[in-house]
Amino acid sequence: MAATVSDQANGLTFSLSSLAREFGIARETVTKRLAAASVQPVGKDKGHPVYKIKPAAMAILQFDEQEVVSDPALMSPKERLDWFKSEESRLKFERETGVSVSTEQARLEMANIIQTVTKTLDTIPDILERDCRLPPDSVLQVEKAIDALRIQMAEDLEK
Repeated sequence: MAATVSDQANGLTFSLSSLAREFGIARETVTKRLAAASVQPVGKDKGHPVYKIKPAAMAILQFDEQEVVSDPALMSPKERLDWFKSEESRLKFERETGVSVSTEQARLEMANIIQTVTKTLDTIPDILERDCRLPPDSVLQVEKAIDALRIQMAEDLEK
């Protein structure tokens, strides 16, 4: 089914497909919103109903309250209380399932990771000297690079 835009005597009209494409929503949603607002077609083009743009656009842009992400500042006190309770429940569930962690848990985990990385970095020069028989001046260069990396990590953590 091709999208149709026609210029009927009543002005510019659009088919359901054209409206859906222009507003970036599904045809079913356009149909539902036009029906909810009692917007009637003004005619047919190639056998398909067409709608005047102004009433169609007004109907399409009037969202159901449930379809819009609510702003707590615009809610009544009762709605705001219900919204915050639902958010607390959602966050509690996310913590219990491991989807979300507290800041303290994240810091502890990061500290464990850094501690492991630091211990590994400390052993690299010894391994290179002992197992790879790297000359002392080369080991010194590796130690300098590791120290620079450690300083950079500390500075990044302070930010």
